[in-house]
Amino acid sequence: MHGDIVELCFFCPVIRDVFRTDRWEMSGCETVSLDHEGNKRLQGTVTVACPLCGEEHVYSPDELPCPLVVGVGEPKEL
Repeated sequence: MHGDIVELCFFCPVIRDVFRTDRWEMSGCETVSLDHEGNKRLQGTVTVACPLCGEEHVYSPDELPCPLVVGVGEPKEL
């Protein structure tokens, strides 16, 4: 995705609120594994400097909330 900006949704465990940002980094996410049922799973980590609490949070790709079901209202754009 050259030149495209991809926003992801994140949940801040300190403030306990959802936000979205395009300021995140992936590490080791080039690997896809299969579970015992044949489902694909992206391996690695996604790191973001949280604009809500100021801390750095690290997530596995499957921990990121779906932007379509993050709760009532829109996630905060920061």
